[in-house]
Amino acid sequence: RDTALSRSRIFHVTDALRILAEGTVINDQERDPTFKSFWKKDQFNEENPYQSAAAALKDNDPKKEKKCPVINSINKGEDAEENVDDMDEKEYQDYIRRTLLKVPKGEKISGKYTKEGNVDLDFMIKHDCNATYKLISVHGVVFDVSDNLEKYAPDGEYFFFAGKDISWCLACSALNGEYANTFFKWREEHLRKIYGWMEYYKEKYTVVGYLEKFDHEDEFADPPEEEDEPEIFSPF
Repeated sequence: RDTALSRSRIFHVTDALRILAEGTVINDQERDPTFKSFWKKDQFNEENPYQSAAAALKDNDPKKEKKCPVINSINKGEDAEENVDDMDEKEYQDYIRRTLLKVPKGEKISGKYTKEGNVDLDFMIKHDCNATYKLISVHGVVFDVSDNLEKYAPDGEYFFFAGKDISWCLACSALNGEYANTFFKWREEHLRKIYGWMEYYKEKYTVVGYLEKFDHEDEFADPPEEEDEPEIFSPF
């Protein structure tokens, strides 16, 4: 008991000394035990006082998705030496799809190394919610979602997605199926969402093909103005 009281007094004295400290104190581990450097005015984040300005800057980094360890977990194999930070958006989206589709560097993006190969929309619609073999496409990468009956069976939560490309739905968070098989060019904010969704589906489902319509995505129409995009919507 006496030992505990002594320790408590020591802690109180230490706290008092920290309050009275005039400057930032750096210990032998190059850390600031007073945390004064964290709360300096030039590092204070007014929008979120519990987050440093440095952390906020990192969170708003436009290349955040390229540095994300989750997304970068797919950046393995023979292409791992590629420097994604030096890629423009077109190169990066090709890189992501090439990795998912297991297409070697230098080869044209295709479904050559997948179970179904290149497929079209007529093939996709045959594998809707009523089929045993259910497929969806995200940015041209076709996933087998047959096992997730809770989501893609006729009475599933997202039955209307099966057999279709759902890229625009995911990019706009319009999860009602109305915008499935809708194709536009991407803005940067769309691509960030699409990359995240592709990683999500990659972790849950098997890549089985490539929707060849995306061979002509340079011919897609420009996206509508932001105010004309579908509102974020989910029926559930």
